[in-house]
Amino acid sequence: MKQKLFPKEQYHRFLKMDVVQIARFLGETEYKTEIDSLALRYRGVTLLEYALNRNMASCFSRVLDATLPPVQDKLKEYLMKWDIWNVKCLLRGKFAEARPEEILETLVPIKDFDYAGLEKLAHEAHSVNDVIEALRHRSYYRPLKAAASVLETTHDMGPVEDALDNFYYRGIIEYLSSDETEKLVELEVDMRNIITLLRLKKSGYPRADIEKYFLHGGTIPVRMFFGSLAGQEMPEVINTLSRKPMWRYVTVTDINEKEALPRIESALRKYYASCGGYFIHEYSPSLESVIGYFIAKELEVSNIRMIVRMKQAGVPEKEIEDRLVLV
Repeated sequence: MKQKLFPKEQYHRFLKMDVVQIARFLGETEYKTEIDSLALRYRGVTLLEYALNRNMASCFSRVLDATLPPVQDKLKEYLMKWDIWNVKCLLRGKFAEARPEEILETLVPIKDFDYAGLEKLAHEAHSVNDVIEALRHRSYYRPLKAAASVLETTHDMGPVEDALDNFYYRGIIEYLSSDETEKLVELEVDMRNIITLLRLKKSGYPRADIEKYFLHGGTIPVRMFFGSLAGQEMPEVINTLSRKPMWRYVTVTDINEKEALPRIESALRKYYASCGGYFIHEYSPSLESVIGYFIAKELEVSNIRMIVRMKQAGVPEKEIEDRLVLV
């Protein structure tokens, strides 16, 4: 599986290409099938958005089909994160009154949702409530419905999305029996909570209102995020977090530095990806090795998407390079 991923050197080559050249290159690689099938309908960044997501979903589905129980059963539960992702994209799109085509660009059709089902829902659901009611037979319907009940009053999608994430992370941590994969999921929760805390602190969000934005299931207690850390000034927060192992790749010392938050996020993701990437070197079709591949594939797609988007926006090459997550 590892040999199908791009080496680090390729990303530096991408930095020297424009969007058309990147699309042409990808059309001669593992992404050929998706790019060829979508090229008559889409162009440029939109084509790549669709192709990247479709290819990732296809890769995950093929790997899932090639595994056997009990590993396959655990992978299905792990991949529910993409069902949750798709639901959040649909809800976010309907809340923002986005066109169905804009919503479909963001979706990763895998596990319980195939592309035809997602496309139908994107076109036929006219509101957030329509999407929720279409999911009434899903396991996460009740927490989703409860979180969305105050949406008309708060106009805040954050708690709705967090309810879905908490449902997923609590379930997957309980389900996984492997100490290593469980630790990896807990690390992902910690990473997301740290990023959330820094974003909220940077934006000056009221301390009293931030508890609802943190996920449960990580190694760092949630009460620490909305308690002691939320009460500290940003330099103190950075100093406290710098003692955590996941801060290994962070070089930012002043939160007011240019692009400080994006650089911290990239460094945290690098640590998380490096922990997952360790498993990909295993040659047995174990749960750990497959999840390691999934994380590496997600990272590949994320890096390519970021390069393409930033190039389209005219971001200088050095800034794009600083945001790459290479392990």
